[in-house]
Amino acid sequence: AGPLQAKGGHNGIDITNPERVEVSVYTIGGQLVAGSLNAENAHVAAAPGIYLVRGGNATLRVIVR
Repeated sequence: AGPLQAKGGHNGIDITNPERVEVSVYTIGGQLVAGSLNAENAHVAAAPGIYLVRGGNATLRVIVR
C-alpha cells in the first residue's frame, strides 16, 4: 500500500488509492463532483478545470485539461 495519488488528464481524473480510504472530488469552488469513492483505482469524468481530491489526511490539487 502507498499514498493516495490523483492525476488529471483529458476528460477526467485518474485516482490511485491503494489503502482504499474514502475519497471525494471537489471543484476549486467547493462543489462536490464525486464522493464516497473507495476503489483501488477510479476514474472521475470532469470538465477542464482545477479540482481537489481529498482522502484520508491528504488533499491533492489536480488540473484537468
